[in-house]
Amino acid sequence: MYTEIETLKNVIANYDESHEYHAHLCKILQFVEENQMRKICWWSKLDVQTEVNNRNEDLPTDGQIEFTDDLADAVLDHMEENGDAGIGFSWDNISDALDYVLENNLY
Repeated sequence: MYTEIETLKNVIANYDESHEYHAHLCKILQFVEENQMRKICWWSKLDVQTEVNNRNEDLPTDGQIEFTDDLADAVLDHMEENGDAGIGFSWDNISDALDYVLENNLY
């Protein structure tokens, strides 16, 4: 993602501020910078959401887990703080981190 952001910055630098594309490109850059996906050893919020969705398939409607960005950040934080990149990360790590975050209400 970093390379793409730098490329976009270079493209913007080539346009005069009065050019019709300049303002649009600046808005796109701002959106990308604010919403770039957080990744922990290539695992992301989308992966946490997938794990939540998989679990919710087996839960009654009133017992389902509500996916939020705060929940995903807490799971990724736990993985980052307690994981071992030398061993690697797997779906089991996401599942365990989700269990820990939910059990300890860390989001």
